[in-house]
Amino acid sequence: MAYRWSHPAAWLSERIDGIKYGKHSDADLAAMCRLLASQLDSDILQDLFQDEMDADGYFEDAEDFEQYRAEAWGSDPEDQEA
Repeated sequence: MAYRWSHPAAWLSERIDGIKYGKHSDADLAAMCRLLASQLDSDILQDLFQDEMDADGYFEDAEDFEQYRAEAWGSDPEDQEA
């Protein structure tokens, strides 16, 4: 028996393309991404997204995170303390 797609990655790619054309919602994409992220190990995720992780400050010291968050997301760490 032959499947409609040549392999699971082809199915996923088509599903993602369906979002662009309104066949699936952004919420569907978000749910798929969360599921994939929960199933992949840390090394694979880092291999795939190292540049993006670095740009988001993932590899910076935790002490610097609050300052990064304030600059990147517009929250003031001083406002968080109360």
